[in-house]
Amino acid sequence: WSWVALGTYQSVVAFFTVRAITSDTMYNTGETTGIWMMGTLCYILVVLIVTLQIGLMISFWTILHHIAVWGSIAVLFIFFFVYCGNPSWNFGDVHEFSDMYGVIYEAMNSARFYLVLVLV
Repeated sequence: WSWVALGTYQSVVAFFTVRAITSDTMYNTGETTGIWMMGTLCYILVVLIVTLQIGLMISFWTILHHIAVWGSIAVLFIFFFVYCGNPSWNFGDVHEFSDMYGVIYEAMNSARFYLVLVLV
């Protein structure tokens, strides 16, 4: 049960830190952060927290450990760059995916993104 409690604590801290830091962010275009930005930042934080926690638990690092830990982080960002870089991710009548267009680029242009990464 301690792992469940720790995971819940970490996700609550990630969510409320992102919410507190990005709640009043306004970009050059006059837009504010929305659910897509906040969800993306929370997702990135949770994956980074879990992956780095696994890295801290490893006693003896091998090349496979390095590939798994650092490769997971690299794949996470590659996924977001590809997914947020294409405005036409439409599957039939479902056009919800186009809302993610440019989210990671806007997030990484903000100093608050890096502040959230450092704080959490």
